[in-house]
Amino acid sequence: MRSSSVTEAFPKIGYHGHEKVMAQALVLDRVMEGQPLVSRSRLLQLPSDILTDIVNLLIGDKSTLASLAQVNSDCRQLARSSQFAEINFKYANSRGQQLLSKLDQERIFRRDNSKQGPTIGACVRRIITASYPDFVICFMRRETSAQREEQAHQQYKLIRADVQRVICSALPNLEVIVWYDAYPMEISFFKHIMESPAHHLWLRRMPIERQTMVTFLEQPPIPSIWPLRSLVISMYLELLPREPSREETHFELAPARFFDLLLRSCAPTLESLTWLLRNKSINGKLIPQSSSDKPVSFPHLHLLRIGDLGPPRSILPSLFNAPLRHLSIHLQPDFELRDILANCGTFWHLETLVVHPLPESKEYAKFMAGFIARHETVKKLYVSEHPQARGATAHLDACVIPLFSTGRFEHLRTLSLTWGGSDYSQPDQYTVSVPVASLAAIACLASLEELSLGAGTEGGAYCHWLVDHDQLRDIFFKLKKLKGLALYHDTYPWEVLSSSENGERYYGAQSFTEDEMSDMLARLDLEETPGSLTRLLNRKSPERGVLLWEVLHRNRMLKQTEAWAAAFPSLEWTYFGQWFMGVKEEPGDPTRKKVVPLTETRDEHCHCQFLVDTFTIAGFET
Repeated sequence: MRSSSVTEAFPKIGYHGHEKVMAQALVLDRVMEGQPLVSRSRLLQLPSDILTDIVNLLIGDKSTLASLAQVNSDCRQLARSSQFAEINFKYANSRGQQLLSKLDQERIFRRDNSKQGPTIGACVRRIITASYPDFVICFMRRETSAQREEQAHQQYKLIRADVQRVICSALPNLEVIVWYDAYPMEISFFKHIMESPAHHLWLRRMPIERQTMVTFLEQPPIPSIWPLRSLVISMYLELLPREPSREETHFELAPARFFDLLLRSCAPTLESLTWLLRNKSINGKLIPQSSSDKPVSFPHLHLLRIGDLGPPRSILPSLFNAPLRHLSIHLQPDFELRDILANCGTFWHLETLVVHPLPESKEYAKFMAGFIARHETVKKLYVSEHPQARGATAHLDACVIPLFSTGRFEHLRTLSLTWGGSDYSQPDQYTVSVPVASLAAIACLASLEELSLGAGTEGGAYCHWLVDHDQLRDIFFKLKKLKGLALYHDTYPWEVLSSSENGERYYGAQSFTEDEMSDMLARLDLEETPGSLTRLLNRKSPERGVLLWEVLHRNRMLKQTEAWAAAFPSLEWTYFGQWFMGVKEEPGDPTRKKVVPLTETRDEHCHCQFLVDTFTIAGFET
């Protein structure tokens, strides 16, 4: 997001900050699958790409798309290209089961080469299965008997098998599969997924049974080349309690070999790999490396995110020999990357580097600082400490930040830094501070356009960084290119708090004085019904204080952003006090700026995809 479009394009996110990213429609030629149009309507004589642009403008407008679908069979398929671009299977939902039945019928027609009209399956580009939680709610309520539970599991497996067959044979234009499942998978799952046309795959949480892995290795369903472009492994290698015990023979190496084969099959085409394997062990045993020593290369891999327990050690060196442009590494004490990073050289085309968290070992932190220094041409850098890093385990100020005052990072456009400092053992120490010397070093990065700073821990009343905005503006006055500024975990002192209290109470107390009542009316132009706010001021009710404080806090953050906009002429947006604010030009007078909220409420947990995209690495699943 750039220029004036920031205030126009920024999504209206809800309380938890999540956005809905809608899948775009397909061109009419593809969803018609070569079948001629029946209608001679002038609208349908337009080029397919223009028709697609028109339909994309209607994304989210269900009533208009429904009306378009009723015009004729061609318009129905045109509308379907948006309506069914993304489908989310919830097995316990009757409408979802009806759609599944329809797609399965289409699959049978395709298999038998039977004539059929335009299909729904041709319109599907992305499929999401977040099914098992709904299944649990529907079939496994309190006091479920073992027999009832087993019956429910068998029913679930049958429905899921139908989904797998549909994915494999009924969705010719499928591009993305996001599969979330808490029930163990059989070999048939991998067979169907690999035979689908999808080039982007996200496997989330899936546990894999022991015998499935062993069978997989004995009879691999993986093709010699699986043409994936994006792969996200966000899984839990765990054995469910209901799984019967099995022989341990041939299993200790199975997970590593399983993933080794998986990655080797898509290595020639893979462009993006996210590896967020959650469990460090199975039955307490660390996953060992594969014994395979065949050379493998990833010639097109440009995005790599690895966290927690990494990929098989037989594959890791090859991943770090790829032509990476975006790299994110989540460092853990038992996941030693030091030797690999020391031997991989410099990624000369690297644009984004994310290091989280900075190691608590000073020696390892210095090594990571050296790795960062080798990549002084990066455009985006993200480094964070563990939230509780302090004293001998906090090294951001001593090891990393001094690099910024050397004048070497002249290409850096986006920077995100998060300090630790939280100490849950001493609840009276509520706030942390960021050293002025560190802020001064950051101010040497004159090329910065987006800056994110945070300290302590996040979460409502537990925000810990007591921010002095006047001091920050004085220190950062040279950052004239600054377009966006985000402050995380920030808290504020106000006169209503006594000297014994501090900023930790700011979000929790939600207090204000009578003298501040007028500040609540300072931006009535932002209220949909200004009169209701005035009436709220004059009445007593249980929710009055909370509602008025939210308005007052919003106006306080507006005032802070106005002060920043006055000092930094390129500023377009801010995130202060859990509020997103935009800076836009006044109509007819580009020299005058107006600050407006970009969201309807404050975003307490800063989960907005905009911030993820801006300061870290977002994969295809976003």
